[in-house]
Amino acid sequence: MDGTKSSSGVLALILLIQTDTTVGFCSKDHKILNDIKDRPREQKMIKTCSSFKQSADITRVPASFKNRVRRSTKSTFIINNRAFRVVKSGFYSKILKRFGWLYSTSANRSGSSYDELFAKESASVIVERGEMLYESSASAILKLNNNKIVKVRA
Repeated sequence: MDGTKSSSGVLALILLIQTDTTVGFCSKDHKILNDIKDRPREQKMIKTCSSFKQSADITRVPASFKNRVRRSTKSTFIINNRAFRVVKSGFYSKILKRFGWLYSTSANRSGSSYDELFAKESASVIVERGEMLYESSASAILKLNNNKIVKVRA
């Protein structure tokens, strides 16, 4: 696949990459990622960014949780129905610095496990660094409001 037309008619790159948590599809267009995974186009998706400062463009983190979010690794936060994860180190973080932010989802069909052939056929760019892409544990998901945290996925 060379790329897919996004909802705006622009060619959208779909990266297959080892993220900070597992092998994933990443793109600037979440609708295309949902299409690949056979999910509803409007289903919400995690935005990944390379710094806490960039997360401010996604949503406002309540003051009482700023330090927790800043120090967290491999944790996704949902605030006001917007999900994001800050990836501060590693190769994926370097990719994020170039793109600013990317939507990220596991590289599989919804409800299925990782299938290398499906993943590679669905991506427009495969990013490998000498190591094989591998399925690993997903991020923890925590929902925050002004005064409490609810674990959605441990």
